[in-house]
Amino acid sequence: MTHDAIPRTPSETGKWKLPVTALLCFGLTAAVLMKIVPRFAEVFSQVRVPMPALTLGLLGISRFCCAYPILVALIATGVPASIHVWHPRAVRIARVALPILFFILWGWMIVALFLPLTCTLVSIGTKR
Repeated sequence: MTHDAIPRTPSETGKWKLPVTALLCFGLTAAVLMKIVPRFAEVFSQVRVPMPALTLGLLGISRFCCAYPILVALIATGVPASIHVWHPRAVRIARVALPILFFILWGWMIVALFLPLTCTLVSIGTKR
């Protein structure tokens, strides 16, 4: 049995890697900002923990994303969908910059969410 499929060139198969990766990163980040971060905000408000500025900034971005979900959806799908019309140099830069950007963004979100918890633990240990 012969397989008469047209062989794909690396440029055809590789051109979808960056848009799909960007779509997954934007989608996961939006989901975390719209579903998980508000639950942390509820816990923080019940415990009445003093919030660091890093956490307040993340909560503000989360409130914005929850208030304007259509805008978030347009950005999360529009940026990856438009990568094909970008200049080739911009695509090369995006291949390096997007993973770094999302690594920094996710690190910031993790630190911002757990910083009030660590501050609470430290303050509990120092009270006598």
